[in-house]
Amino acid sequence: MFNKSTVKSTVTLGAALDQDILDNERSSQNFCRMTPTHVPEQFDRTMGCTAAELISWLPRSLPDAQLAVDVTLGRCVASWPEGSLRLQWSPLPDRCIALLRIPQLQVHFAFEGLDDAARYARQKFFDLHTHRGGG
Repeated sequence: MFNKSTVKSTVTLGAALDQDILDNERSSQNFCRMTPTHVPEQFDRTMGCTAAELISWLPRSLPDAQLAVDVTLGRCVASWPEGSLRLQWSPLPDRCIALLRIPQLQVHFAFEGLDDAARYARQKFFDLHTHRGGG
């Protein structure tokens, strides 16, 4: 059975969640921003994947680039007429959450010859195509 205080706290929580959803819909910038507004020429990122998964994602995440992948050394160069992106990766220990094990890579991104807008566009496309599902 519900008493008055249980019903009141449930209604309050529901209203708060509804407000959060509305706030997120109004401002997509606050809702899961994967790509920062400024993409520096070089940066490092931890990605939750294996090297094999990353390599398999490269053609669709960098679709109009000429790719040169060296699996043994863990690196890739993506070339466009206006510039390039060098990726270098190395495995990290798995992230463990209870019984869940998530493989991780440390990935170094180095852009050359691309201006701020081009780096942002290339990185945003890469992020959208390598992002794993979730909330």
